[in-house]
Amino acid sequence: MTTDVAADSTPFSPVLSELAGVEGRLNAVSDVDHPILGQTLRLILGPGGKRLRPALVLLASGCNGTPLDRRERLAVSAELLHTATLVHDDILDESAARRGRATVNTVFGNSLAVLTGDYLFAKAAEFVASLDSPAIMGVFAWAVMELCQGEMLPLSLNGDSASGHTSGVTSQLRRLEDTYLAKVRSKTASLLAMCCQTGAMLDGADDAVVSRMRQYGLELGVAFQIIDDILDLTSTEEALGKPVGSDLLQGTMTLPIIYFLEAHPQHPLVDILMTDGTPTDEHDVRQFVAEIRESEAIDRARAVAFRFGDAAIRCLEGLPASQQAEALVELVRYALSRQS
Repeated sequence: MTTDVAADSTPFSPVLSELAGVEGRLNAVSDVDHPILGQTLRLILGPGGKRLRPALVLLASGCNGTPLDRRERLAVSAELLHTATLVHDDILDESAARRGRATVNTVFGNSLAVLTGDYLFAKAAEFVASLDSPAIMGVFAWAVMELCQGEMLPLSLNGDSASGHTSGVTSQLRRLEDTYLAKVRSKTASLLAMCCQTGAMLDGADDAVVSRMRQYGLELGVAFQIIDDILDLTSTEEALGKPVGSDLLQGTMTLPIIYFLEAHPQHPLVDILMTDGTPTDEHDVRQFVAEIRESEAIDRARAVAFRFGDAAIRCLEGLPASQQAEALVELVRYALSRQS
């Protein structure tokens, strides 16, 4: 099995052979005696994925001769942690599909999905603990806590605007932009920061480099998520592996949606989100998606993503020249230019 971005020349090129080893270890995680757990693990681990997080660990830890076994174990732990969060996200969002396949909660129900996610969290922690580094375990724990706090941040409109409908909505949306960025930093960027920071720590990098790598991961994570949220509105169901406009269907306020509503505070979608929370008519959703897609909100959100991408690249300035450093720069460009 290969990664989704492992074809041709990619930012992952310097670590493709190492990613193959990570893939083998991930496959082995599904090899358990419990028949039901084995089925749920194969369903969630089988489809593969971008393997962005293992690649970041490997790129951040490949300069100083760190044994491959230790690097792979840390990379596997990062992917297992990420996968655990996906399982739990699908339960919370009641998602029916991911990467074009049915989710664990759809096939096996919420109870078994929760237990599968918990198992993956524990398995990820087991891999990290095997590195015998309290400092790295501490960063891992920080990332898990950030993920949980980010999930709890409210990101929705409410109908109790006190200063008139239009001005009240506009004020809410401006606050929501800040909340959105805080949520993205906690839910997406913290895990990428963990990968980069712990990879550098594992490699024995000095504190200044470790700090830069952590910040690089944070900036990259925000840029990556904003592009994800744009693609949810502009890509195709085939490319996404889920319906276009899934965020809107779930009432999730992403940056392009926020910007669209800021420009159109009297749009019918505002009342729907303030009263019902989510649009339920599929025809309406398709219409709303088409309007957002054609609006300036997409370019405005993309400009914010590019701002964070530029900040990520600046974090790498002054680091020793290497294939890995070049790949990290190219990874930012890939993240900003991808179409799926």
